[in-house]
Amino acid sequence: MTRVNPAKILAPLLFSLFMAVTAAAQDANTAAVEDWPLNAPVGAPEIAASENAIGAEAYGEADYAEAEKHFREAIKIAPDLAELHFNLGLALQKGGNEAEAASEFQRAKSLGPDKAVVSAPPAAR
Repeated sequence: MTRVNPAKILAPLLFSLFMAVTAAAQDANTAAVEDWPLNAPVGAPEIAASENAIGAEAYGEADYAEAEKHFREAIKIAPDLAELHFNLGLALQKGGNEAEAASEFQRAKSLGPDKAVVSAPPAAR
């Protein structure tokens, strides 16, 4: 009688399960990053960083109009920060203003082409 080694059967199944779980976790992490405002970069003017943080808090509470207001204030202070334009794009997108959101995502990409997170704006929700 031939004995079957359980490891030869279970190992490929466990590996497949591991790969599926890993892929699902990566998709969830990517979605979470794409859907959440970015921090102002180190060295950003303090007032711009503060307005950005207040905007991010409003965004987290689904108050997209309030978030938009604070992101716009941050941009007035530091107009060359890609992260701020990206965040404004998120708020505009969630608020239903797709055209202006696309413009802000493009502005973020042009200001930070080396920053992967601003170079690939989130899909419309």
